[in-house]
Amino acid sequence: MAKYRSHKRKIDKDRQLAGWRSALNNPSTTSAGRSHARKQLLMRGHVGDALFSTSINTRIRRMLGLRAKSHG
Repeated sequence: MAKYRSHKRKIDKDRQLAGWRSALNNPSTTSAGRSHARKQLLMRGHVGDALFSTSINTRIRRMLGLRAKSHG
């Protein structure tokens, strides 16, 4: 008889950190989502990524409510 096997996989920590960093720069991410990502990065000691990863252009566009630049 087969034993129960969990389908949960172990999440790669580097990919998880990359996802939180990308959430900070994604214009579609809500402010609550960015706040959560920033807190997670700070809790794990990635202060530089949490506080300085967003470019000034991205911050200005976000404040003005503009979407991301179109590439093409």
